[in-house]
Amino acid sequence: MKIIKFEFEKVLKNKIVIGSLVISFIVLLGIFFVGYNYSQFKMSERNNVNKGFPKNIDTIISQKYAGDFTDKTRYFLCWI
Repeated sequence: MKIIKFEFEKVLKNKIVIGSLVISFIVLLGIFFVGYNYSQFKMSERNNVNKGFPKNIDTIISQKYAGDFTDKTRYFLCWI
C-alpha cells in the first residue's frame, strides 16, 4: 500500500502531469459547454414543430424585440 502512495506522490510532483490534467479538464469543460449551448440553441428544430416549437429561438427573440431605432430608444441606450 505504501508503494502505491509513493508512486502517486511521485507522479503528482511532475509539472507535466499537473499541466496535462489541467488542460484535459479545460478541454472537457469546453466540450460540455459547446454541447450544452448546441442543445439549447437547437431545441426548436423543424422536427419539433409538433411539440410546440414553431421556429428557432433566435428568430422568436429577434421578432419579439424588433422595432425602429428612434430618438427615444437612443436616449434610453445612452444611459446604459
